[in-house]
Amino acid sequence: MDQGRGHPRHRQRQDHRARAQDIPPPRGAALSEPAGPLGCLEIGGSHVCVALVDPNTSALTGFRRQPLDSTGPIEAFTAAVDAALVGMPRPLPGAWAVAIPGPFDYAGGIGGEHPSGKLRALAGHDVAAVLRPLLAAHTITFVNDALAFGMGSAVAAVPSGVRRVLALTFGSGIGSAFVENGLPVLDGRVPPGGEVYALPVAPDPTTEPAGAPTRDVPAATIESRFGPTALAYQHGCSTFAELANRARADRGLLAALQADFAALADALAPWLATFGPEHVACGGGVVRAWDLFGDAFAERLSAHTSELRAVSHEIDTEVTAMRGAVAYATALHRPRGEPVE
Repeated sequence: MDQGRGHPRHRQRQDHRARAQDIPPPRGAALSEPAGPLGCLEIGGSHVCVALVDPNTSALTGFRRQPLDSTGPIEAFTAAVDAALVGMPRPLPGAWAVAIPGPFDYAGGIGGEHPSGKLRALAGHDVAAVLRPLLAAHTITFVNDALAFGMGSAVAAVPSGVRRVLALTFGSGIGSAFVENGLPVLDGRVPPGGEVYALPVAPDPTTEPAGAPTRDVPAATIESRFGPTALAYQHGCSTFAELANRARADRGLLAALQADFAALADALAPWLATFGPEHVACGGGVVRAWDLFGDAFAERLSAHTSELRAVSHEIDTEVTAMRGAVAYATALHRPRGEPVE
């Protein structure tokens, strides 16, 4: 992208894989009040990550990643967590933050049913009760994984003077979080719950039968129209990875993919205008193909808000999400003066 034309610059962050054990903080990052380290779990469909996180500096200690078959029984989940915890010192006084995808009852700690079967092992289970003895936890704060990524992205952006961050995560669907001054935003400037996936959008005219009456066209949402799985199917592929590989060799398909992401930015336009993000942080496996669509997406995002300074992408979001989960737990507990589960 031509930065001289005023479009936000791109930044790819460091690849945080399990090769690192102790991970220093992002430069200049800090929370406003001192506290001891918190334990953190980051749970995905194929992995469990664990570390201690210092909420003052966001530095991680003892980071490790354990494979997980989340479609198996609950015993497979507890075994993966137990294996990840081997040799891990426990935080005092037993405070933990857990980043986990929805659907999930974050207040009650109860697993939900994901349409794709992801985290089936946890569906209907009291995950808080399962984890408490494993973690020797006194307090467990559950946080949506996209919100955790957004909070962590906001922590990393503090040195740049950024106050408002929009985080978008691209997995099978699209997760989102709006963060201002280090706190989630849930007011009228953002969609209900800060979630964009269910927002209605016009159907793609290129995929609808010619002359079909409007009443016969099923309602589309951002996720059903622009989610990675949906995009793959719309272009005749079984996965987004297949779509990206084909687009590298097919200029027509590449142009269509870029148009899809530009249209996604257009669908977000009302909220870009009302929230005015200064930084849009994109994460998830789909951004491995950022070189195919990133410029088109960032350029169109910047067309809808003059506040935008930067658009970044991060493939491995676990470390950022863990920092963000701890930042969220710390912010959640601080105003009340006591642990909140």
